[in-house]
Amino acid sequence: FLKSLNIDLITNTRSIIPPYELDIYIPDHKLAIEYCGLYWHSEQAGKDKNYHLNKLKLCQEKGIRLLTIFEDEWINRTEAVKNSLLYFVKQQNQKIFARNCKIVLLTTKQKRDFFEKTHIQGNGPGSISYGLLYNEQIVAAISFVKKDNQKFELTRFATSTTVPGSFSKLLEHFKKNHQWNQIITFADLRWSNGNLYEKCGFKLDKILPPDYYYSPDGHQRIHKFNYRRKYLPKLLTNFDPNLSEMQNCDNNGILRIWDCGKLRFVLKNPLIN
Repeated sequence: FLKSLNIDLITNTRSIIPPYELDIYIPDHKLAIEYCGLYWHSEQAGKDKNYHLNKLKLCQEKGIRLLTIFEDEWINRTEAVKNSLLYFVKQQNQKIFARNCKIVLLTTKQKRDFFEKTHIQGNGPGSISYGLLYNEQIVAAISFVKKDNQKFELTRFATSTTVPGSFSKLLEHFKKNHQWNQIITFADLRWSNGNLYEKCGFKLDKILPPDYYYSPDGHQRIHKFNYRRKYLPKLLTNFDPNLSEMQNCDNNGILRIWDCGKLRFVLKNPLIN
């Protein structure tokens, strides 16, 4: 895909962060890309909880942005991944300025359809969702979930093309139309460093360590919450009540795959806090 864009790139190089290999390196953008087959990047194949994070840090030390893409993302959300890659290599053809867009309240279906096409994680929780409309097409969207005491979590944001000012415009609309005390959100270090949040007033609140997913078939990652110990007797053919969640999953050949960690950001209402 990247070669089809006539991008100058290097593949399978160990000269950037020796002795580790980078699958793809694009010198002009100081961008590296890791494509992670689920089996070969599982703990069972030798990739422990710090493997992906360590590669990220080694790249950061050299001023290189590392994107870590898992196999199931590329297979199941190809267009969303391609759209994100186009952004990072600055090859999105269409640029639409947010000031030329109309803000609309999205229906559940509109929100779901948009994020399924544009967000790496697909659709997610969101009881309040707004979009930017341009020529009757949604080109950007944002979603929030109310927690408690006027606290909200910003759960999704995505664009279908380059839309400068879209995040700040949608965020400001939410702030003006809802009573809020605090907004939290997370940046997945595999894809984001949180700069967009910081530009809009969010403060880094916590650095979260790498977390893991499970893959029972080697083709798709499933959130670890689905493999909490109380569910295991019904999920596993070989369950031992004397063993931990991880031990039971290991005994049943279920792969454990670690990410790079996340950054938690908080925006506090200056009129309240």
